[in-house]
Amino acid sequence: MSVYVKALAGRLIQADGGAGSKAWRVDVARDLAPNAFAVGDGYMIVTDGLVAYAVSESQLAAVIAHEMGHVMAGHFCRQQRPPGDDYRIGSLIQHYEASAEEQADARAVVLLRGAGFDPTAMAELLHCLASDDPPFAARLESRARRLERSGMASSEPQAYRESPAFEKVRRAVIKDLRGVAPGLSHRALGQTCR
Repeated sequence: MSVYVKALAGRLIQADGGAGSKAWRVDVARDLAPNAFAVGDGYMIVTDGLVAYAVSESQLAAVIAHEMGHVMAGHFCRQQRPPGDDYRIGSLIQHYEASAEEQADARAVVLLRGAGFDPTAMAELLHCLASDDPPFAARLESRARRLERSGMASSEPQAYRESPAFEKVRRAVIKDLRGVAPGLSHRALGQTCR
């Protein structure tokens, strides 16, 4: 799975002409939660829970592109932290700032289009995550609506280049996660959100 996720990120990087010639690194972490985060300097972590949760390759690419957007926008190089909220992901503390999330979303949509993914996947996934994460629902819905209102997340009917590897990897991850957490719900796996 790690090879697949790295290749997917590579496709997004190539769509941006190398995404600023940064040395990108993507690792996959064992975590049931659908999550990904950038920690700065081109380094991103994607959870296998996210791979299982995303119902399309475009949705998975949207999250990776969003995290790339944070790095490309320089959100990790600031001298002073702007107002926002801090929240904990395991042992990491992440800072949430609405304007930074919006900037990363906008960059993600550009990357998705350039790499041949469905740009509506960003808003779709935000709606799904909002329905599954009540504490962050308002923030996620606000981001999705902003993308939809701006027209950035719209798409013309076309065939998106989704690879057959996505479903193969996703099925393998779901099988593996069910082995670790036998009672894992369909909702936790994104299977009820389309």
